[in-house]
Amino acid sequence: MSDTVPTLKYYRTHNNVIPPEEGTEEAACYDLHSHLFYRKEFDTFPKSYEECVREVTLFCPSNNSWVTKPKIQYSGYHGSCKTYSVTIPAHHRAIVPTGIVFDIPKGYSVRLHPRSGLSIKKAFIVANCEGVIDSDYFHEIKALMVNNSDEDIVIEHGDRICQAEITKCVEHILEETPNEPQQRTDRVGGLGSTGVKTS
Repeated sequence: MSDTVPTLKYYRTHNNVIPPEEGTEEAACYDLHSHLFYRKEFDTFPKSYEECVREVTLFCPSNNSWVTKPKIQYSGYHGSCKTYSVTIPAHHRAIVPTGIVFDIPKGYSVRLHPRSGLSIKKAFIVANCEGVIDSDYFHEIKALMVNNSDEDIVIEHGDRICQAEITKCVEHILEETPNEPQQRTDRVGGLGSTGVKTS
């Protein structure tokens, strides 16, 4: 493989983490999934396990405070596996774990985007519009989401919640200038000056 093609490596924090995946052959982004529980294995004979729920943090706008650990509930089986879910109340923000740690190559960043279907159908989007993950960030990716609808939203373990895109950083120099920038085109106004109608 050519040296010009970057490799985006990922690490799964637990065995049941769903890897990033492309929705189609030429998708620009990788889907990231919620990771709400994992199985803790004990060194016994026969083997024994304990199912442990992850931490989802909620922000409640009505009292302007964070609420840690909303109730993650057992919600039945998906195929032959148990699954869990968490409810995000209307107009609340949530930090949702994905179980993925990216090893981002130097000179690149990863951007988190909302998913189109969740945005239009449920108004469930990335709270800061676009999450920016720098190449020196080496912790688990947690999606900062917001439920902008008037109804509660239920997220199940493994649901697709956002998209990740690797982006090349443009090498540049940031320099202060003593000269105020001047008009260079036919633009004459500032913010909002072009309007919404074509002439």
